[in-house]
Amino acid sequence: MLPMPSARSQMLLLVALCLASLPSSLQQPNPCATKVCTNSYCIPDRNIAICRCLNRSYVPSGPDGCILVQQVAASNQLVQDKNDQMQGAVVAMERARACATSTVPCPPLPEIPADMHGKCVNTLRDCANGNQTVLNKMAEKGNSCGEGSKWCPLEAICSKGLPCAPPNPQCNDTSVRCPDWSCAADAASCPTSGNGSVTCPDGITTASSFKACAELGIFWQGCPPGLKPCLANPNICGKNAQDCETLTGCPESMKSCGPQRNAQGVALYNSSTDRPIMNCMSQCMYQPPQPVSSTAPLRPGQAGEKVEVKGSNGAPAFAMRAPNANTFRRLDNTSDAVNFTVAPVAASALQEGPFAQLYSTGRIVSSVITIEPSAALVIEDGLVLDIPIDGTAEACDQILLNVQMVVVSDLLNFNATPESVGNCSKGSVGNCSCASTIYHFSTYAVANSAYTSSTVTSSPSSSPNTNTDSTGSSGTTTTTTTTTTTTGVLPSSGCCIMTISKAVLLISVMMSWGVMSFYK
Repeated sequence: MLPMPSARSQMLLLVALCLASLPSSLQQPNPCATKVCTNSYCIPDRNIAICRCLNRSYVPSGPDGCILVQQVAASNQLVQDKNDQMQGAVVAMERARACATSTVPCPPLPEIPADMHGKCVNTLRDCANGNQTVLNKMAEKGNSCGEGSKWCPLEAICSKGLPCAPPNPQCNDTSVRCPDWSCAADAASCPTSGNGSVTCPDGITTASSFKACAELGIFWQGCPPGLKPCLANPNICGKNAQDCETLTGCPESMKSCGPQRNAQGVALYNSSTDRPIMNCMSQCMYQPPQPVSSTAPLRPGQAGEKVEVKGSNGAPAFAMRAPNANTFRRLDNTSDAVNFTVAPVAASALQEGPFAQLYSTGRIVSSVITIEPSAALVIEDGLVLDIPIDGTAEACDQILLNVQMVVVSDLLNFNATPESVGNCSKGSVGNCSCASTIYHFSTYAVANSAYTSSTVTSSPSSSPNTNTDSTGSSGTTTTTTTTTTTTGVLPSSGCCIMTISKAVLLISVMMSWGVMSFYK
């Protein structure tokens, strides 16, 4: 007979067996398991993989590692170049607003005749005014930037790791997008074109598909040719009214106003369409505004300073704050203020880019926002981003338990997928906002991290039923019966669950060694 272990040994054995009994799929994941850190090592911090420099010969250069101190100047220049491009895009988009809807201004380039500078045209191709020599020069300019870069016609610079400002006009609600990216009253009024390839939004470059245009860094606003903005949600593009109703979750006579949620704040999804069941209303009451492109300074070592950005309607749309004096420092260790440029992404970044999967399935519940600093920084204690989301103030606490902030480090890497920044705490922007700490600057959004599949029981008429959802929004919605199937958008930590067979095995071992009597 085996000797009786001591009480301490029994307790240690009990803990070990409990841990071993966890299914591998439910054990806490190691965030460093797949993280690659350059000149640094990985440590898990609140279930987020953080790269720490190997020694003092290195300084942080971003979320994926460190660089040698001697490379600081070059790193600063790269950051400055990206910020210059983003600033140029903001200026270019502001200049474009001088033109009426459906037209775009000719940029002041030497290749374009001076009398065409600033003139509003249907596409940038029209800036050549029919002169083939000018068109050829414009095309040559597009190939002058070298590998990995693209000429941005509106900014008149080569891209520096960011997409160009969309060079196409925004069509109005009654127009259609033509194959050459101009706008017309109907498809029959579009210019004829076609040689097996598509024309990119700059009106000059051709590619195999619109996605290929976006991969080149030629982004667009609005919908690509062949699609139109849906009336229920103009940010979503569809082929026709039926297609739009499927994508937006609402008939075209209503507005799609954020997902329905149960009492626990979990978004309800239609299992047959894999899209959220939306609140359909005559007018959205709590939809977060999209921030207007803005630049504002923060000073290193200053606690409590913040950047605040409003939407076009004047409502708060974004905030970023330094919670303490150790939030960040400049890589060059100067005390000069750092300018942060904040801008919403172009529509193509959602339709074809790294956010496309989350966007196409309706899981993004906020604006998607890019942030670029004017100098290379070392983020020490982290800056707090605060992004408003769909939802009422009354339901906000529950909603925040079921969403996460996500990030994409490179909008031009179409193989990338959004990564979790972490859980949301309650922010202070608008009715309901997600606040989370970040350690590098890129493109951020808030997405549903959990959702509940539901069985849809449609009414006999084509109009959905009217009720009030758990967020307090009254409107037309679809009758649903919630099932017990719950899943998530992003990887999340598991909880401690023991199967019956493993529990029986554990109890048998405990009884054989007399552990049960230990607790009597």
